[in-house]
Amino acid sequence: MRKPTEEELINYYQTNLIYFNELAIYYYENDPEYYAKFFAPLYKQHLAGEVVCPYCHRSMVPFDYPSLSPVRIALFSSGIFLFLCSLFLAYFFSALLGVFFILLAIAIFAMGFFFNKVKKRCSVCRMPIPYLLMN
Repeated sequence: MRKPTEEELINYYQTNLIYFNELAIYYYENDPEYYAKFFAPLYKQHLAGEVVCPYCHRSMVPFDYPSLSPVRIALFSSGIFLFLCSLFLAYFFSALLGVFFILLAIAIFAMGFFFNKVKKRCSVCRMPIPYLLMN
């Protein structure tokens, strides 16, 4: 079995981390010098929180990028609208009906926080990072 070159290892590290890990285990057990020369630096880089972006091929630190989806906007705006309607209902009609709509508005507004999709993005090119690279 021929040993992979440094370029091939970097390619495996960027595209197929599972196969890269299997190779690392094999060379860690059978050829510790090769492991120390080629695999250990990439693992140190990975443990430091740095990842090589598959789009711009630069070393970067991933950051959380919250996305504001249309579902979140609809939930927040309907929660605010229901809260204003409940104040109107409580003032002109029944206080119990107003309290019911206040609780409903709070529940709908709070549901907007559960639809918070946070994506990891590259700090250089801002492209979303695949989940496999984050493990």
